[in-house]
Amino acid sequence: MPVIRTPHQTPKGCCDPALAVQERLTTVRSTLIGPDGRPLAGREVMAVLRAAPSWLGDGTGRVVETARTRTDRNGEWMLPLLPNRYLEPPTNESGTPVPTSYYEISEGGLVSTALVPAAGEHTECPQEGQQCVVWLRDILIDGPQPGPVPWRPIANLGDLHNVTPQADTSAQQGQALLYNGRVWEPGPVASRLEALEDVTTPDGGPEPGQALIYQDHAWQPGPVATSLDNLSDVDTTLPPEEGQALVYNGRVWHPGALVGALASMTDVDTPADSLVPGFALIYNGRVWEPGPVASRLEDLGDVNTTTPPEEGQALIYQDQQWSPATLRAALAMLTDMHPSIAAAEPGDTLTAIERDPDTGRLLWGVDRQVPHLEVHFGGRAGSMQVQAEVVSPDVTTNDVQIHWEGTPDGPTSTLIAGVDYTAAHTYTQAGTYPVQYRYTDGSAAGAETITVPLQARIPRRG
Repeated sequence: MPVIRTPHQTPKGCCDPALAVQERLTTVRSTLIGPDGRPLAGREVMAVLRAAPSWLGDGTGRVVETARTRTDRNGEWMLPLLPNRYLEPPTNESGTPVPTSYYEISEGGLVSTALVPAAGEHTECPQEGQQCVVWLRDILIDGPQPGPVPWRPIANLGDLHNVTPQADTSAQQGQALLYNGRVWEPGPVASRLEALEDVTTPDGGPEPGQALIYQDHAWQPGPVATSLDNLSDVDTTLPPEEGQALVYNGRVWHPGALVGALASMTDVDTPADSLVPGFALIYNGRVWEPGPVASRLEDLGDVNTTTPPEEGQALIYQDQQWSPATLRAALAMLTDMHPSIAAAEPGDTLTAIERDPDTGRLLWGVDRQVPHLEVHFGGRAGSMQVQAEVVSPDVTTNDVQIHWEGTPDGPTSTLIAGVDYTAAHTYTQAGTYPVQYRYTDGSAAGAETITVPLQARIPRRG
């Protein structure tokens, strides 16, 4: 337990400066326990050493030293303190020993007063020069008193400042300490109910069978209800019938029929012709009524089974309804999927492919090359001839067809994989033409709109 200590100040003329005081400190110990019996850990304990040649008017002395510590996990604390004999003159003018210093011990708000003995002055350390350790409870004294009146140990209840001396001199058998608003004093303890201030008993005492009932700000004998008829909130004007129960009508309890069937409830509509095995009660917005319970997915209103599901598909929520879809298609619907998900095959694993150039988020896909077709169109401004160049890497494995007027029946150029990379077409009439291009295996395609004569170089797009 760490101890924080302010340097002690030696009162003038009280001590021998040659004494090795630090080697003669006495360790005071105690334990703090809460009302529930648990140790009070981490509580601050402070010891203030006060001294003065004559006591001050408020009953306190000059502070000589202050030491602090805290209780450990078991509620225990220990403080090495300077014994009082090193701070006090041996006698007063008449030769009588008079203490002029004391320790004020504060334990979490609980303040007590003690005289710290030195080695050779206490039964726990009777030999001079030995290490002295004492319990706080064994060195407590009465509060500081001015003048030559000697202090005395607290040995009886009457020694406490807030307990009357009668606690030791005139207490009688069976009495207890009662607080009168100022001090504690002996007094009788009630041994009968009628002795209590808030209990009223009639002359002659209570009648057999009565109980204490609180009314008119006091407890007094009264009858105990032995029948429901005696209760003020039970109306038994009409005698109960066999099988009835007490039903609360919002004011009193009265006999009424038990609910023996759903049909007897006011918010349940169960016509006899509507009861079908497997039906359940369904709330229609006004009452509960029997109705069918869905036993198949297609019976549910928000499930679309117009197209029968295929093996391995799952229900995916889209367009405000649940529809069968393959899991691969479902992944493709996510906003953080890379286009490579379309080429996924059994055994593939989702990995982070690249970041979305617009949002910066990672795109997840499969580490597989996705067929990609990119064609650049251009030409000289004012010319009717348009040139095309295939720049995608797949051109080495796939042939490319370019439909210059957007239809296979019109002018078409075919580029052989690994051989041809460019093509050109001369239009005979000015106008705007939808050019389409694709891999011959159908794995990828694209389109471009071209206006001739060319006004400027066509932007590079694929």
